[in-house]
Amino acid sequence: MSIHHQILGNPGQDNALFATVDSGHSLHRLLFDCGEGCLSALDPTEVGGIAVLCFSHFHMDHVAGFDSFVRANWNRAEMPVRIFGPPGTIDIIHHRLRGFIWNLSDDSVGTWIITEIDAEELRSIRLRSGDGFAAREELDPLPNQGPVYSDRDLELGAVLLDHGTPSVGYFLREGDRTNVNEERLAETKLPPGPWIQRLKDLVQTSDEERIEVGGSSYRAGELRALLLETKHGDSIAYLTDFHLGGPEEEDRLVRFLGGCQTLVCESNYRNAEAELAQKHHHMRSAEVGALAARVDPERLVLFHLSDRYSEEGWHDQLAEVRHLFPRAEFPQRWFSG
Repeated sequence: MSIHHQILGNPGQDNALFATVDSGHSLHRLLFDCGEGCLSALDPTEVGGIAVLCFSHFHMDHVAGFDSFVRANWNRAEMPVRIFGPPGTIDIIHHRLRGFIWNLSDDSVGTWIITEIDAEELRSIRLRSGDGFAAREELDPLPNQGPVYSDRDLELGAVLLDHGTPSVGYFLREGDRTNVNEERLAETKLPPGPWIQRLKDLVQTSDEERIEVGGSSYRAGELRALLLETKHGDSIAYLTDFHLGGPEEEDRLVRFLGGCQTLVCESNYRNAEAELAQKHHHMRSAEVGALAARVDPERLVLFHLSDRYSEEGWHDQLAEVRHLFPRAEFPQRWFSG
């Protein structure tokens, strides 16, 4: 896989998702939520290299570790800190950053871009560490009509869910990968060389251009049809602290999650506690299993377990989910043996 993930924190405690996208030429680090103590599982160089921090919402158990993130990244020069979250994110993050005294920061060069996601648009501001994060530079709003963040290697989608307050679900996709089919190349007896990189460059090299290989000239489009194959990149989704209000909401979420390979989803209440789950806007085991059965990911990873249950109760929850979706599991290190 080119997307690797790690569930941070322990069962029954604050959790977060750390994901890395390895394109072969660069490594992108993303963090989903930032609960208390979660960052302690990461090497400081990894924390300082997180390109994007995505908040689902701002209940304490999802944001209590944010001070540690700020300490590691407040004056990062090599790339901006990007933060995404639900409506209200701009004010909340700005207030958190202004909660420190920055009287020694005049020469600092850090840049933070904060984006809040609502149903219609993406609103963003830019903050700078050099003025102690005081001035808010408003950026032009963008329509919320596709990925909320993307570059050449990945795209990040977002969907608003209901937790009594908006909670954002995220879907991280690696870019499609175009490679040469080595068996077909061997059959053609064409010699490998720099021409292969030209062939794979779909932007700079058009199908009509001629490529010289072994003393002969070929149309790029002809060679592409013969030798290239495109595979969809890896994908992972992150859903926590939400409850689906009805079939329309579920249908919308299933469409959003289409093609998901790894689904990381909360498992907060057992089936018998439907009233409590609805009151607190969380999912029951059967609802998680039914959702996964419709999405049909390769893996369903259950996390954000409630401390109201014992370890035995958590395993009972797993069995309830597996009744509807057998490929459900806990993070590997949680219950070894």
